[in-house]
Amino acid sequence: MDRRPRRTWKLLEAKPPNWRCSEGAFTQFFIPPKAISPPLAPFLHSLQPFPPPSPALISKGWRRLIYSNSIDIIIRLLNTLIMRRYQALIAILLIALFITPTQACAEPLTIRIPEYTSGDHEYFHEILSSALSQAGHTAAIETIVDIPDLREREMLKAGDIDVLWLIRSKERDEQYLPIPVNLTNGLVGQRILLVSQAKKNNFKDINTLEDFRELGKIGGLGKDWFDVRVWAANDLPYREIVKWRLLYDMVADGTRNIDYFSRGFNEVVENAHDHPNLAIEPHLMLVYDRDFRFYVSPKAPHLVPILEDALLKLRDSGEMDKIIKKRWAKSYDIIKPDQRTILKLKNPE
Repeated sequence: MDRRPRRTWKLLEAKPPNWRCSEGAFTQFFIPPKAISPPLAPFLHSLQPFPPPSPALISKGWRRLIYSNSIDIIIRLLNTLIMRRYQALIAILLIALFITPTQACAEPLTIRIPEYTSGDHEYFHEILSSALSQAGHTAAIETIVDIPDLREREMLKAGDIDVLWLIRSKERDEQYLPIPVNLTNGLVGQRILLVSQAKKNNFKDINTLEDFRELGKIGGLGKDWFDVRVWAANDLPYREIVKWRLLYDMVADGTRNIDYFSRGFNEVVENAHDHPNLAIEPHLMLVYDRDFRFYVSPKAPHLVPILEDALLKLRDSGEMDKIIKKRWAKSYDIIKPDQRTILKLKNPE
């Protein structure tokens, strides 16, 4: 499998909805439509001092282009609009010329994030893209495919990837730069068990956490997952597996000393669909109070205020809830959380 970075350009709408940008991409000014006097409209619409610069020029010095080309615009305006009654409008245009291009035609963000052939990344990519788009940013998303878990975190710390979604913990808050916005409304903390078809009803008589503990079933967990600390804090037996995707086959085999695989509400239905030799245990839901958050590499601190602002706007507008409900509508129908026995797990911190 080719694991080299794959760059995907996702052009997100970056122009404010009530403003007009002339087509000379990085030399234009922005003017509210009502501020344009009718005699000036043809002139302003035809003003094209230079063609749009190439991406190379943009990356090396587009700000210099703005100001050098702005001088040409100023001279042409002053030569054309010499009547005193247009002085106020000239002042407004000159202010807009120097202030708004960096806001409305800003250089695109480049964000490097993981991607998985299993599709586990899709929701988080959707949330990130929707948030940036709604906030008016243009983003170039560069993905790296199927990085192992431990390697992902090393790459995030080293700055080889910019953003990673992880279940929040104190240690991760200290190691990386957290974005304090929960991403799944707590769905990842609602744990459903994947079991072999033969063991589907082995948990039907469980009514309390003590019952579950005394049953002595062994859970399979990924190496250094937050779940490891939760299971340990609640005295539940478990085994850690470095290559956690092997757990699907280990649980299905039934002879590998692992009885179940704990998965989040937000992922278990797709996991069961991809692994038909496994079944969704129909009776229990283990719950702890935790959620996914985006973590930013310490090498990319400039992304923190941008992502935090964008995600807060997406959440506060109600769009995040809409995406969540649409994304997991089928899961609610299949899992039927209201009909399950809830086992509350204490957090390790």
